[in-house]
Amino acid sequence: HYAAPDSTVYAATSDGLYSLPQGSGGWNLTTSEWTYAFLETPAQYFIGTSGGIMSTTYGFGGNWTSVRTVGLPLVHIYSLARDSSDVLYAGTQGAGIFSSTDGIFWTQIGLSSPMIFRTVKTIRISSDGVMFAGTDSAGAYYSDDSGTNWNRITSITGKQITCFLLNDTAGYYAGTSDNGVFISTDRGITWHSANDGLTELNVNSIFLDRQGNV
Repeated sequence: HYAAPDSTVYAATSDGLYSLPQGSGGWNLTTSEWTYAFLETPAQYFIGTSGGIMSTTYGFGGNWTSVRTVGLPLVHIYSLARDSSDVLYAGTQGAGIFSSTDGIFWTQIGLSSPMIFRTVKTIRISSDGVMFAGTDSAGAYYSDDSGTNWNRITSITGKQITCFLLNDTAGYYAGTSDNGVFISTDRGITWHSANDGLTELNVNSIFLDRQGNV
């Protein structure tokens, strides 16, 4: 889910992307592709879907169109991220991570690592530029050189790494499909399991509210 600057709320579902404009009486289905990821850039919104990437420009009322990408395989796009230099990143099904400066032309990154064969379910970038990626079956990785080289985070265990929450004050969190939550209090250097009181270990998303509650 995502709350846009114009107070429209978006929800990514298996039916497509739903929008809830401010003051409206209900949700509107705006796309029909299975939607996984939502990304805001200075000029437009992007979503990752089962059929590639779609976008819409601000103020166009949710008129989404498929992006005619070059270099990006036509597979499920599970995750999207943007760094401080406005470089875009896309986590794909079975082909690792791709980067782009315009959302059209894409290049596969991490060519010297096993990442190019992974299905990447989530990507998050810390305030100091470290990229964290979670895969569907090969654990969690990090890169401190914009995705050129990747290192396995062996202390995060689980069948699938579903999500990251990176907050400089509250800490770094990783959610897994079968092993609950992992926490790092040193900006991702070390991680430990933190499931006390958590009876459901399939964690699909982690959120931090304004009061500091996770």
